[in-house]
Amino acid sequence: MQNLMKAMHRMGSLRACQASVVVWLISMILAGSLAAQQAWTPAHAYLYIEPYQARFECLVSLDEMLQLLKEPSSSMFPATSQEKFRAASRDHAAEWLGMKIDGKRITPKLVGTSLVKGVPGRTDKIGPEDLLVVADTMMGIVWEIPLEEVPAKIEVEWRGFEGTLSSLPVSIVVGTQGPGPGGAMEAGKPDARASKGGELTLTKDFPARAWENRGNASLRRGADVVPEIPSPEIITIPVASVIWLIVAWFVFRKGRHRGRKIPGKVFTTWMSVVLGAAVLWRVGAVQYEVPVAPIRAIDAKHAERILTPLLRNTYRAFDQRDESAIYDVLAKSIDGDLLQKVYLQTIAALTLDAQDGTRVSVTDVGVDIDGIASIKGAQGFIAHGGWTAMGSVGHWGHNHPRVNGYKARITVQPVKGVWKITGLEIIEERRA
Repeated sequence: MQNLMKAMHRMGSLRACQASVVVWLISMILAGSLAAQQAWTPAHAYLYIEPYQARFECLVSLDEMLQLLKEPSSSMFPATSQEKFRAASRDHAAEWLGMKIDGKRITPKLVGTSLVKGVPGRTDKIGPEDLLVVADTMMGIVWEIPLEEVPAKIEVEWRGFEGTLSSLPVSIVVGTQGPGPGGAMEAGKPDARASKGGELTLTKDFPARAWENRGNASLRRGADVVPEIPSPEIITIPVASVIWLIVAWFVFRKGRHRGRKIPGKVFTTWMSVVLGAAVLWRVGAVQYEVPVAPIRAIDAKHAERILTPLLRNTYRAFDQRDESAIYDVLAKSIDGDLLQKVYLQTIAALTLDAQDGTRVSVTDVGVDIDGIASIKGAQGFIAHGGWTAMGSVGHWGHNHPRVNGYKARITVQPVKGVWKITGLEIIEERRA
């Protein structure tokens, strides 16, 4: 009995120890979660440096924004007040951001405001009818800055230090690179770290900081090379020379038929005829273009080699931000009336957030052709198959991957000596 009591005592001690460990683990998890929630200040910003624009996104806690706008604060925020509050926040924040690009002062364009759930780096979209928990919601404000060329230096100035806002951490994201250390950030003096990405903190005492590129972030991508169209064979017919030779032959033949002698020596006479033909060689010359058979006999593999760069260049046009610039680049791959259709379809497919127009950047395109058909009475081919566009975009501190897949019927023809897409019928579209 005594041994049994000792065994039960040891089991009780073991269970108590296990329970203590479980309680300790739960406490550590809760403490870590609380620390993560308390680690971020009432505001956090991200500077996205993209091929043709910079985008500055600032997240401000909803409770802080309510205080700045002198609105009553409570634990819940009604859905009916969202639109009005977003508009008021936009007006209030209009002058918060100042910027210089390579020493030239510019005015950033405030393009949108959004209510966002979560914390910076871990956010969720909010529906227009959602009832919001104030403690779990942020106001997101987005500015856009066009970049005429890849900048060597971007200076950021924050003028929005109001209320309890005394500092603003800013993460720099260059291209598709995620936020993190490694940038050159100081108040007017870069440090020795690499310049791709980085972190900086703006404060009331030091509201301006600079990012320097140092030539490491090129960002802009050149166009893919599209296979050349086989050059047609050109035949030149020297009409004047041919006529001269025919007339000379007819005159000499007629003279010999009547028994007349050819004046002078025969060799000298015929040399004069040949010289006359040479002089007239370029007079009235006519060129005839012989169609090249390979244009009409393209297989699936050759079609993929043509379509892949055409589609990549199509998506690359949307790295541009100005509509007319997008059309100019698109016109190198898309022909005629199809331009507007492709523009509208692609903009819709790449737009991540309708409120601020954030756009996905496509990084690669894969083409798979199932079959090829000829075009009746014309050169080129109709490809039956599809393609997959893979891309991503940084928004509110984290990366959004996007994969769009299409099944389509694509018509490709030679236009002014280059391959272009002249017809497109989307049969199936998948977005992920």
